[in-house]
Amino acid sequence: MKITVIGSGYVGTTTALVLSDLGHEVIGYDVDTLKVKMLNNGMLPFREPGLDQLLQEQLKSGRIIFTSDSRFAITQSEILMISVGTPATLSGNADLTYIQQVMDVIAAHINDHKIVVTKSTVPIGTNRWMKQQLEETIDTNKYHIELISNPEFLREGSALHDSYHPSRTVIGGEITSAI
Repeated sequence: MKITVIGSGYVGTTTALVLSDLGHEVIGYDVDTLKVKMLNNGMLPFREPGLDQLLQEQLKSGRIIFTSDSRFAITQSEILMISVGTPATLSGNADLTYIQQVMDVIAAHINDHKIVVTKSTVPIGTNRWMKQQLEETIDTNKYHIELISNPEFLREGSALHDSYHPSRTVIGGEITSAI
């Protein structure tokens, strides 16, 4: 399966590498061109035991690439996994600015039906809001989009173990065929 992981931070990079290791064709997309260059050169922008070796292996396998080309990242995959930051605002709410930017990028480059998976930590109702954002900007009769929630439960220092042996897996959406 072709999967784009949007956001190449701690969670996004770990998720992308594990999916690649499981045999999927993966594109890691990030707006930070320096981070993309580092990853394509086999260097992690953070420390996580075992992840540097997995990065080297997956780059060598050819099943993963990293890009800052948004059109390429959106058009080449069936599944788009969102793993961008949602930092807390001063009032304690999640800042969905980066999620909104991703919705704009998807709307600008959509070329086919997509399953959009939210791995970012978001408040209840965010997927409904995301779907509304997309319905306002694209022709959903032409391009069907299904939104799925699949929050991450990774601990720094044991992200690979947590990915391969999760304590729990949460996944939800409106249409079971997409799950």
